[in-house]
Amino acid sequence: MHVIGVTVFDDAGKSASARHAVTVSNAPPSVVIDSPADGAVVEGEVPIQFTPAPSPSTQSPIEHADLFVDDHKVGLDSVSPWSIRLDTTLLANGPHTIRVDVYDEYRASASTTQALTVNNHPNP
Repeated sequence: MHVIGVTVFDDAGKSASARHAVTVSNAPPSVVIDSPADGAVVEGEVPIQFTPAPSPSTQSPIEHADLFVDDHKVGLDSVSPWSIRLDTTLLANGPHTIRVDVYDEYRASASTTQALTVNNHPNP
């Protein structure tokens, strides 16, 4: 908690003061990946669906989200419903980590990660 005070003076040298207590919260936004489930086995094009929430202290709207696979940016979104298509045919079969980063209008951010396994079948 912080206390903000102000004192004003008139031309006669009289003054008045006021103090007000404020609480500053820098709570970040949050994000949860809804689909696919953590540890899912996926193939082809997969929508990565997620739910961001604004900071409880600022209620600043989420401006955009970035999708990463193994720390490489592969997509972005800036509108609800929040979903970014992932083309798994561009990835090697096997385990991968996806991460969604969300940013609000003040550039506060949040991230979440989860595992998935790519299992694309070769064309016959």
